[in-house]
Amino acid sequence: MSRFILGNKEYSYINFSDLKMSDLPKSKIYSHSKYMNIGAGFDIETTKIPDEKLSTMYVWQFALGELTVIGRTWEEFRKFLQMVSENYGLNNKCRLLCYIHNMTFEWSFIKNQLSWNYDSKHKQFEVFGTDERNIIKACTNTFIEFRDSAILTQMPLWKLAESFDTGLEKLKGDLDYRELRHSNTPLTNEELAYCINDVQILSRFFETYIRPFYLAKHIEIPLTCTGIPRGEMKRKFKAMPKAKREAMRRNILYCQPSEEDYCKMIKWLLRGGYVHSNVALTRTFFMGCDMRGGDKKSSYPASALQNNFPWKFTNESPEWFYKYGTDKRKLKTWAFWGKFTFTNLRSKTPHSLESSNKIITEESKLDTAIWDNGRLRYGEVVTVYLGEQDFLNYCDLYRWDKVECNELQISRKGPLPQYVKDCFLEFFYLKETLEKDSINYRVSKSKLNALYGLMIQKLIAVCQSFNPDTGMMDPSDEQRSYHELIKNAILLPQWGCWVAMYSRRAIVKFLTADKLAYDDLYNDTDSLYVRNWEANKRYFEFENDRLRRINRTMYTGSYPKEIFKDLGCIMDDSGKIFKYKTLGCKRYMYSSFKNGKLIDKVTVAGMKKGSLQKFCADEGLDIYEEFDDQLELSTEYSQKLTNSYNDVGFTRHLTDKYGNEMIVEEKSCVTLYEIPFKMSMSIDYLELIMMFKNDAQTVIGGRRI
Repeated sequence: MSRFILGNKEYSYINFSDLKMSDLPKSKIYSHSKYMNIGAGFDIETTKIPDEKLSTMYVWQFALGELTVIGRTWEEFRKFLQMVSENYGLNNKCRLLCYIHNMTFEWSFIKNQLSWNYDSKHKQFEVFGTDERNIIKACTNTFIEFRDSAILTQMPLWKLAESFDTGLEKLKGDLDYRELRHSNTPLTNEELAYCINDVQILSRFFETYIRPFYLAKHIEIPLTCTGIPRGEMKRKFKAMPKAKREAMRRNILYCQPSEEDYCKMIKWLLRGGYVHSNVALTRTFFMGCDMRGGDKKSSYPASALQNNFPWKFTNESPEWFYKYGTDKRKLKTWAFWGKFTFTNLRSKTPHSLESSNKIITEESKLDTAIWDNGRLRYGEVVTVYLGEQDFLNYCDLYRWDKVECNELQISRKGPLPQYVKDCFLEFFYLKETLEKDSINYRVSKSKLNALYGLMIQKLIAVCQSFNPDTGMMDPSDEQRSYHELIKNAILLPQWGCWVAMYSRRAIVKFLTADKLAYDDLYNDTDSLYVRNWEANKRYFEFENDRLRRINRTMYTGSYPKEIFKDLGCIMDDSGKIFKYKTLGCKRYMYSSFKNGKLIDKVTVAGMKKGSLQKFCADEGLDIYEEFDDQLELSTEYSQKLTNSYNDVGFTRHLTDKYGNEMIVEEKSCVTLYEIPFKMSMSIDYLELIMMFKNDAQTVIGGRRI
């Protein structure tokens, strides 16, 4: 066993070449489970071959309880797994659960290095993933079961270490990935500490979360973040009296849409939040202007608990839509969705609603369309699928000459089943009442956030199986019909569609107020950033009063109603903003004071957090001036990575940073390499922004757009 002190902390490890069977920690299978009662974590470090998009592993590390084993070659790793398997007597009913953080990376190396367990029952290898690259579970023929902790927690490793009380912090900056290394390169104590720490975090994650929350409670360990609330919901469903449970299952099956309608719902009706900037105020630097940001408190849970939802949809004549399509009283008890064609559709305000990827009009009929950063500002003929809440959004933000209903289905609305509502109630209550730094608080918050993902999870009809000859996933002979996929369902796809729809409606309603429509700077799913806050806050106060009245009468089970009083309300969470600038969707920054602290927030899709701040600080530049459509960051600052896969393997000669030479070989790999970050805007979008800045009026067919 080797030990060293670094930064007042002791680290220990053992080289595989020195490892004996007796060095492995004692453990036995956990009661009522098929897993060993010990945490395990695996990670590798790689180096990039100069001038090529190829990488090779130079060290692997495996945590087994408090023991960390360090190895340098794949041959050593295979021998180590065999040793572990023999020591614990692993088999199909007695496995070692080992977590890998971002398993997609490691999988690209190990898929052809290891042999995988063949499941004779299902006649395929025990490798499961969302596609051939994103593998989230794989069991070796030595019965070490690898799982992806990043997919499960939806957290980077540093946050996982903090959130699950591991008592460790991810070390930063201790490995320079640009330095060349191979299996014969000596490792410094700083490098070894980095390796040890990463896998020990995963081992302790098992100790602090997996064991007490799942194994100790005899609960199946979920694979993904949505699997966490799925298990909870299934248990609440099964807790219902048998007769009631069977009646509910029959009703759910009866209310499922046809396969054709399900595909339409998922492709066209299911949409995300309204994330967009006010084109009239985009690319403008604001200072002062009494700016604030308001967030809807738990927007999706609020939508689920405060509203009624469609159950069984039936075909209806378009005449129903022409009669009731905008009747808000009727739409409190009835839902509809269908296919609609608009003629001369144009925006009323500086806000544009419809996303380009949800329009099913033939491209030839969109030649005259005008786009606002990917959202439609004007279209001569536009065909879309809409539910009634999105149609009301259309009424608020668009004008048109004619609308034609081509298809229509209607459903009477009713509350969500109690087992669904109980999950939202329980997780929200725990999030609001538990100590903020506790693991139970973080677990409850992650469950609440994952509930919506559970409601919109797509059915997977095409199964895939691992092909050891190619290292890839191939379509499996075992395919499941739509009826098989839905026969045990306890959720309806329309519920997830309408949860998001209600949340979009809650944001868009604010954009109909005359002044607020022009003072709204930016919207991001459940939040608004506005100028002239004091002049506009009456709109938020009025809506908050309405929601609080709903919350007072809303069913909350055994939980105190006081906890739910602000559910769905707009909360002033940003503090007073004194500088602000946006460049469009997922591109904004602001400076604010909150609780006496100065906060600088930069949100840019694809930009590494902190990279722009560092660039401007090093170069002595004003960050708000640099934050523009021509912004470029070199690889030195961007820290932006892309990847390149190699599935056939390679052999290369490599000289490390010390001048040591050796031949390196991989059977497959993935290479991460840095690329510069460049920000740009389309010419059409820039012209639209300038039109509003110059107070110009664009007229099409005699109509201002």
